[in-house]
Amino acid sequence: MFGMTSIDTILDSVGINWQDLASQVTEHRRMSGDMELVLASHFPVEDLACAVEQLAARLAGIADEMTHNLGDFYVGDLAGDVIDMTSDSDRKDATEIIRTHLGLGSNGPDGTAPILSSVSIFGYPDLRCVTHTVLNFEEKSFDSTSYLVHIHTGCITPVAENQTAVEAAGLLTSNGGTDD
Repeated sequence: MFGMTSIDTILDSVGINWQDLASQVTEHRRMSGDMELVLASHFPVEDLACAVEQLAARLAGIADEMTHNLGDFYVGDLAGDVIDMTSDSDRKDATEIIRTHLGLGSNGPDGTAPILSSVSIFGYPDLRCVTHTVLNFEEKSFDSTSYLVHIHTGCITPVAENQTAVEAAGLLTSNGGTDD
């Protein structure tokens, strides 16, 4: 996390309680996993929560950098530099990282583009779950492989077949695999 200014502080400043947000995402995951009919299935609750979390993380980073310069005569001039520095300029495109890792061109041998999708994972603002799907003509099925991609370092971790992206992210961070 960040130094003096936390994500909680940023969220609280706009009236969002981190624990409420996290419990809403957990409940949505549970209901979706149990195949319950949820109105939220028509609204990307987790995507919204991820966007809020990522924004809060960026704002916390900016605020943290700025507190070191408070009282400095040139704080106004430095603000633009700090915002540019922390505005995710080192962020990499997760699908491009996987495309390069797998040696995929812009089109496959049959002339179609590879099927890649990328989603954010709530609780892990620097990770994306990228899924590479291949049409298996023999089995008449889609074969998918998922990977966790750290958007700042470009590190790739495969997601095991028996895991969800959330479980894999939890294991990865508990083993010290990311900076989240």
